[in-house]
Amino acid sequence: MSLFHNELTTKLTEGNSIETIVHTVQEALGIIVTIEDLDFRVRVSAGASEEEMELYYEEFQESLVETRSGKKLYASYNKTFKVDLKRHRRLVTPIIVQQKTIGYITFIYKGEQVYSENDQNFIQRAAVAAALYYLNEKTSLEALEVMKGYFFEQLLLKQYPSINSMVYRGYYLGI
Repeated sequence: MSLFHNELTTKLTEGNSIETIVHTVQEALGIIVTIEDLDFRVRVSAGASEEEMELYYEEFQESLVETRSGKKLYASYNKTFKVDLKRHRRLVTPIIVQQKTIGYITFIYKGEQVYSENDQNFIQRAAVAAALYYLNEKTSLEALEVMKGYFFEQLLLKQYPSINSMVYRGYYLGI
């Protein structure tokens, strides 16, 4: 467990992508791992082909409750839960950033694979790693927007000593 946690922490601190983190979890545990949005659509996966993932997604969607108009009723889950289906089983836990569920991390067990005793601990640690990744992304984007706002404010107030310094700063901000 400690080795798993250390590996995830190292991947995060090295600035790796969410795809790399998902692949790391998949390689460590040997099961299919996905990151899904709030409607349980797969955004990142490791351990299965796209065709397999589509079959698992369809089977899972069939298990969801429908409204009278035929729309899927998605609940917001705030705890880890299990789903047992015909072709596969799922262990799902929310990814929570700033007290809001932004998606889910799912372990998929195909065929006769079963949940192990420690999988709940593993999935919760993986969810924390994903939450930290997304929080870092959110913070970076917010900081960039603040910097762009300050740049435009300086432009309007004509606070740049030369056009070169203004162009350089704009280039640095990706404007």
